[in-house]
Amino acid sequence: MVDPGTTDKGATESKTGSSLHASIIIPDVEIALGDAVSIQMVLHNTGDQTASFLPMNTAFEAPLYADVFEVKLLDESLPYIGPMARRLPATADDVLELKPDERLERTVVLSDYYPMDQPGRYEIRYIPRQLVVEPELAIELVELVLDTPVVYVNIPW
Repeated sequence: MVDPGTTDKGATESKTGSSLHASIIIPDVEIALGDAVSIQMVLHNTGDQTASFLPMNTAFEAPLYADVFEVKLLDESLPYIGPMARRLPATADDVLELKPDERLERTVVLSDYYPMDQPGRYEIRYIPRQLVVEPELAIELVELVLDTPVVYVNIPW
């Protein structure tokens, strides 16, 4: 059960036209009440040029330092309980390069960042935050294509 794709700012693109797609994958495992709830995030450069990407304030930063997911149970948003970080503007050292067809994968234990300790059907949306980029980096922010903007996790009694 995945909703149609949406886009959001949070990736960067080289001037020659790379394309970055983000996907959420739910592991095919039974989750019991009290278990850690993990998802797999995949960032894929589908373009034919190397793409620059800033992982700060995205699901690809380890650990998370920002509320980049909307997690709901019974239509109620759950609070982000992870660490928060104030950021200086990004520097060249913060930029990752993804070659054409290269993927960046990261497992995120959502239950470390959101209180997922009740049974029910959780709705999960990836919502990257806007990044601050200094002009001297010569990186343009472009739309990150969200291939799976909404996923669901069921936690039975």
